[in-house]
Parts: sequence; structure tokens; C-alpha cells
Amino acid sequence: MRKICNEQFEHLYLRELSSRLQRHLLIDVKDFNDCKNASEKLRNQGLVISAHTLARFFGILKNNHNQYTSTLNLMCKFIGLDSYAIFCKDIKQRTENALFNPVDTFKTSSFTLITLEIALANKDWKSVQDIVNDFNINDPLKNELVMLLGKSVRHNQNKQLLLKKLIEIEQGRILFYESYVDEDDPRGYYSRALKNYYKPRFPNYNNQLFLQCFIMSKAIYLNEVIDLTLLNSSVLNLDVPFKKLHFHEISRYLELQILLDFKKGFLKNNLLNHLEQITELTAGYVYNDKYTLEFLNHDRCWIVARSLKALAFAGFLKDALKQDSFRLLIEELYIGSLKNIGSVAELIIQYVLHAINKQKAHDNDYFPPKRITSFWDNETNSRIAIEAATSLLYAEEKIKPILEKNVYSFAKKTGHTWLFELLS
Repeated sequence: MRKICNEQFEHLYLRELSSRLQRHLLIDVKDFNDCKNASEKLRNQGLVISAHTLARFFGILKNNHNQYTSTLNLMCKFIGLDSYAIFCKDIKQRTENALFNPVDTFKTSSFTLITLEIALANKDWKSVQDIVNDFNINDPLKNELVMLLGKSVRHNQNKQLLLKKLIEIEQGRILFYESYVDEDDPRGYYSRALKNYYKPRFPNYNNQLFLQCFIMSKAIYLNEVIDLTLLNSSVLNLDVPFKKLHFHEISRYLELQILLDFKKGFLKNNLLNHLEQITELTAGYVYNDKYTLEFLNHDRCWIVARSLKALAFAGFLKDALKQDSFRLLIEELYIGSLKNIGSVAELIIQYVLHAINKQKAHDNDYFPPKRITSFWDNETNSRIAIEAATSLLYAEEKIKPILEKNVYSFAKKTGHTWLFELLS
């Protein structure tokens, strides 16, 4: 037991040192080039750590042995501490204080993550609830906490118990159910959690709209039977208060309306109406109201991207792109995200633009297409499928048949067959 406890703390120490080192370096380390840049910054401060050593520390290269204490001491010196031993002592003391006297320690930013991780490892559900409920949702570390929480739920042997504990508290709803939003939904656990735990507790319009759109869209993409109890009691039949919706809720609503029209056989006749609504809402104009929404390019990409998926799945995307205003909207959104493909929405926009006009992509700054800059654990399947399909657009020689075989099988398995219309 003591050995396991020590290993847990050692994991926490290295995780926290990695996080602090990246913040001090002002580098988000994702590949070997980042390690070379980090090594150069350290060298400028008189601290010699090779790029290969850093790559092993950050997990870019395989690490066959523990880091040398001398290396860890240099890292700690860079972040302002005399040694790794002092760093570990400080972390351990603060973490133990947090477990036994949590109220103030939960407000100490990065230590919240350490405290949450070890509470989850020890199945200390009461402390998990306290940490999550007291966390400042405006903290810059919110996304890191959300990903830690989501990953812990996914792989927890007590998954159902943890799901129940999170739904019992307000910020459990916000930081897991509505922030992590497990798009991959392995074995349907997240969809079931929404129906069994989320739906009964949060009956307001926005929450029910999100729930119904997520579950029904997921079922349609996987060619499953739609839950008619959801459809019959649907808030989708009411007048939609767009000005009160988050851009993610708007995007899910538009996506599902297209999918439902497709299933009912109405999409051909209603296509232009859908395109008009997408275009106007992306511009921030709300129907029958003078209210104007303000959206960032990132938000607008999400509003359009889910509709692109739905149109492609239904086999109507190529028809939709014949409309000049809609096609120009796609190009505008892509140009707005050229510097940073930071979300799956922007990845979808990029894929569509490259698929419809490869020659133009080659002749302009659009080429080559970029990989996403931030990996989100809840959308791993989407990222893999879209990036692989984008690669397949330009693949040649030996790589093409490998990609082709795997893209088609992976997309069928994970509900991303919408990619196929633009590959044909």
C-alpha cells in the first residue's frame, strides 16, 4: 500500500513539474520541435538540458528509465526552486493539507488538479464533490480540470457511482456533463448518463434541447433507432429562442433539424430554408427579432460545422455548396481560422474546403492543410477520422491504400460516415 501511495505522489510531482515548466517556458509542448525550443530557452538561462531529455520527460519519446535527479533539479531551478526534493515536499504538504482542510486550498489553482486527481485515485467521493463544486469556473485551468475529470469518468471502475456523484452537484453538471460532453461516447455510456441522470434533474429548455439533440443526432449517425419518447415530447417542436441559446446549442439544433428532415424525406424541398437559416444565424441575425448575436469566428465555425456534417451524411452537401452565399461562408470561416485550427469545428471547415476545391488549395495559402493544435480527449474519434480523411484527399503511392482502408472502416465504426460524400 505504501509503495502504491508513493507511486501516486511521484506521478503527481512529475505531472505538476511538467505543467509548471511549460508555463514558465511559455511553450505548450506537443512535439520534438517544441522540445528543441524549450532546450534553447533553458540554455539561455545557463541550464543545459538536451531536447531528447526533454522529449522523454514530456512523453514525446519513449522513456526507459526514471529522470535523473540532477535533471529534475535543473528544471526546478528554472521555475524558482532550489531542488526537486524541495519541490516535492511543497507539493506533498499542500496536497495533504487540501485533503484534510479543503476549503481554502481548492482556490489555489493548479493544486486543485493535484488534489482532485489523488481524491479520484483514492475513491474519496466526498472530496471529489467538494473540489468540483468549489472550483472557480473562470480559472485558466478550467479546460485541464474538465479533461482530467472526463478521463477519470471514462476509465473509472466505479463509473456509474461517479456519474451519480457528479450529477448531485451543480458544478458536476457544468464541468462534466456540459463541458466534457463525451462526443466519442464509448459503448454509449454518456448517452445513457444523459437520459438516466441528467434529464430528470435539469428540465429547463436549454438543457433538454442539448440532451435531445445529442442523443438523437448520435443515433442517426450510427444508423440506430431514434428514441421516439424523446422526439414525441421534444422541445424541438416549440419556437426556438435563439437569442437565449449558446452557440453550441444553436449548432446542435441546426444539425438535428437537417437530420430529421432527411429521415422524413423532406430535406430536398427544405434545403434552401436550412441554408438560409444557417447563414443568417452565423451572421448573428435572429429571426422575427431585432436582437443581434455576437459570435467569434470560432463560434461561427461550430454553428456551421455540425450542419456540414448533417448535410454530408444525408448526401446533400454538394448540392448545398452550389449556393454561392453558403460556399463563400465556408471560405470566409476557413480564412478566419487559418492561423490556428484549434477545434474539431475548424477541422471540419478545413476538410470541406479542401475537398471541394483541391486545386485552389494547392495554388493558395490554403495548402497544406493543418493538423489541430489542441487535442480534446472527448473528440478523439472525430479528430482521427477528419484528419485522416483530409490526408486521404492528397495521399499518393503506398500511403493512399493504407489510409483509404482505415478511413472507411474507422468512420463506419465510429459514426463518421458523413466524410464519405466528399471522398467520392
